[in-house]
Amino acid sequence: MRRRISATCAVPLLVTLIIAGCGSSSSSSKSSSVKTSAASPKSPYIVYFVGPLSGPISNYGKEFNTGLKAAALVLNKQGGIDGHKVVITTADDQANPTQGIGLLTTRLTKTPEPNLVIPGIAAFENLPYAPVIMQHKILAFATQPDPTFNSPTKLPYLFNLNPAYQEDWSRIAAFTKSKGWKTIGIVANDDDAGTENVKLMQAAAAANGIKVLSVATYADTALDITPVWEKVVADKPQAVWVTTQGQSPVVFKSRQKAGITIPTVVDTSGTATPLASLLGSAAMVNTWGAAVPIQITPAAKRTANEKQYVAAISAVGGAPEYAVPALMYDSLMMVNLAADQAHSVATVPVTDALEDLTATNTAFGGGYPIHFSPTWHFATQLSAPSPYVIIPLSVPFKDDYYHLPS
Repeated sequence: MRRRISATCAVPLLVTLIIAGCGSSSSSSKSSSVKTSAASPKSPYIVYFVGPLSGPISNYGKEFNTGLKAAALVLNKQGGIDGHKVVITTADDQANPTQGIGLLTTRLTKTPEPNLVIPGIAAFENLPYAPVIMQHKILAFATQPDPTFNSPTKLPYLFNLNPAYQEDWSRIAAFTKSKGWKTIGIVANDDDAGTENVKLMQAAAAANGIKVLSVATYADTALDITPVWEKVVADKPQAVWVTTQGQSPVVFKSRQKAGITIPTVVDTSGTATPLASLLGSAAMVNTWGAAVPIQITPAAKRTANEKQYVAAISAVGGAPEYAVPALMYDSLMMVNLAADQAHSVATVPVTDALEDLTATNTAFGGGYPIHFSPTWHFATQLSAPSPYVIIPLSVPFKDDYYHLPS
């Protein structure tokens, strides 16, 4: 039996997911006949990102791509992944899963196959993409911490850099309770991930004696959810909990349009983009969000790895807003650790190494060290207590961090 991993690696928090049910274990188990997706000694390590590079949520897709390019820049200066130069390739699904599944299917029929696939950024993309990736037995990294997607038996080559959302909502519930807010409304996306997230929100609320008055949902591709806000506040909750799933600007712009100022708390999907800078501080009155330490840490106090991350993001033309690019940056850094341990870039050896890392690296671009195990492919934090902090989202974001009042 493999040891539980002791390696550390960083993970930021936010918005994308992969679905669990991808065919039978006989077709996806590591014990079956496996394509290795290995690179020859001189071949590149190919990363394939299919996601929204244009359309309503293209800002997130572009930030994913920025994180990948920044990681490739750093790793190639160090000799690549196990000696293979990292090459980032992309395809624009325009936030259209029908188009995306066609792009993905076509790409995976060509050689060489990618070594790593990043299957979009949101639920409506990942649901159809996951089965295809597992059928081809290619390593994949997702970012949506929905517990239904953590299935090493059905999805043996899929890993997730976010810890499960229980940690978000546990901290948010404690914050809500400390404020004396006893009733809440919930705003969430209307897909499978949103449904599971709402269950976690309801459980965290119940555990802290907080009553949920109503749940209002919105479509992942919505450009205005003003009616959703109006519905959730109709029951007069003392506060609202929100998960944005890549739509945080739309969600909070709609909140402002609806004239809502009651206390609102969002999970880490809301701190991934500096909303006060994007929408203005007035739009973020009485709002708070779950963040991790690097988001409130001045540059002078960051670790060497964190400074390297910020420099790399800037070098490829990105804005080091931390959360979104760091998800992808850290995914490649984690793969690099595993390939170094396995002395291979083939799917199965890298997967086995990810499940049992022996390296002891500190955090990369993200907020805190994590590990995986053979039975748990979601990031599990090594730091204790939870690194999450609840911050006011009306504070300015400049010099790459949120400036909290002293």
